[in-house]
Amino acid sequence: MIDNNTLQYLSQLPDQELVARVVGQDETAIEYFFYHKFFPIFERIVRHSLHNQLETNELINEFYIYLQADNWSKLKTFEWKSSLSTWLTVVASRFFVKKKQELTKFDNEKVLNIDDFTNVLKLESTLPITHSDLYDAIHKLRNPKHRWVLLSELLGYKPEEMAREMNTTVINIYNYKKRAKIELVELLNEKKDV
Repeated sequence: MIDNNTLQYLSQLPDQELVARVVGQDETAIEYFFYHKFFPIFERIVRHSLHNQLETNELINEFYIYLQADNWSKLKTFEWKSSLSTWLTVVASRFFVKKKQELTKFDNEKVLNIDDFTNVLKLESTLPITHSDLYDAIHKLRNPKHRWVLLSELLGYKPEEMAREMNTTVINIYNYKKRAKIELVELLNEKKDV
């Protein structure tokens, strides 16, 4: 949670400096960027584009993962020919229109379908992954937090619920999930190579 003095300080930063801090992995700047300064953009997308089908925090988390991929490469391509909020609105709207069906499907299911879960993994092998293979690989993950997050996702827990349970931020949950899936794919690919 950002205190009032920090909020005031960050609100006075020029957009270019804020983006530089976000790209530099400043966690306070990232939280301010997504949950304060541009939060109204995400609320509008929820209301107008997605007709309140998804929670705003879920959208922010999905968009955070998208923007920070490849060391913030998408955000780094912004050329400052328009305002940052205009660019962000366009990019976020396009992203969520594409993701709408997938996000709605996962959000509406009480228990995540294991086949859907494995379909989003980028596996090198064309051999099918059994449920047993998946659970075995999850249990072999080195980091217990990563194991817990993936198993919780399969049980239908939302990121906000996981964050409360682990006493951490939702952004950390998404980072755990991303790292866990990378390691999981490596383990599953190794298993299929044997």
